[in-house]
Amino acid sequence: MHAITPNLTLGYSLMHIAQNGINKWAYTGAYQYDRLKFFFSAIPFGPEKLVFGLQGKHGKRLDTYAEFKIDQADQTDAMVGFKTKFAGGEIRGNITSSGKVQSVYRKFV
Repeated sequence: MHAITPNLTLGYSLMHIAQNGINKWAYTGAYQYDRLKFFFSAIPFGPEKLVFGLQGKHGKRLDTYAEFKIDQADQTDAMVGFKTKFAGGEIRGNITSSGKVQSVYRKFV
């Protein structure tokens, strides 16, 4: 990743899987605007062809996010979610456009 401006980062990623002898590569980028972070990834030979996302920090304890994916068969999937922290742990929740709902409570020890 290379910082083009203080808020814009672009890069190229290469991954080699030794067990299969497979090389995968991706173009990635992120843009920070105040409390919002926009990101994208283009993975020509990966499970998702394109990924676009948005992450928002709404204070010390609350984050929200959204993600949109296009897979190799040109099918789309979107997800929105949140993460909130408190003294005893954190709660994460999300819902996808396919109807999958997930909620996780993690207790800090």
